[in-house]
Amino acid sequence: MLEKKTIGKPFEKGLSANPGGRPKGLAKLVRQVSRDGKDPVIVLMDILHGRIKGTRIRDRLDAAKELLDRGYGKSTTHSESEVTVHNDRPLASWSVGDLRKALEMMGKKEADRKSIEGNYTMMKP
Repeated sequence: MLEKKTIGKPFEKGLSANPGGRPKGLAKLVRQVSRDGKDPVIVLMDILHGRIKGTRIRDRLDAAKELLDRGYGKSTTHSESEVTVHNDRPLASWSVGDLRKALEMMGKKEADRKSIEGNYTMMKP
């Protein structure tokens, strides 16, 4: 007899693939074993300063990035968009139609439009 193949998503809708979640106490164990994160920082510092044999420049740069990301948070990514809208009214006074037109000019997807409309509705007095 042939086995039935599952095509697509093998999980039932609404059920978690990991219902037990992360094991209890794992974070505490990791903190204890790594001396509250000191050991990984020491290793990254050794890589950064080239104290580990065979360390490449790329490794040193990666270590610096990890240390900066963990210590100061990841840097934000900025993107610029240039749109000319001939409307001198403050944005808060724009109608949903005005916002839709501006979004169409920027080439946004329908999902983005719905999200902005919802936020605009919540901001109305």
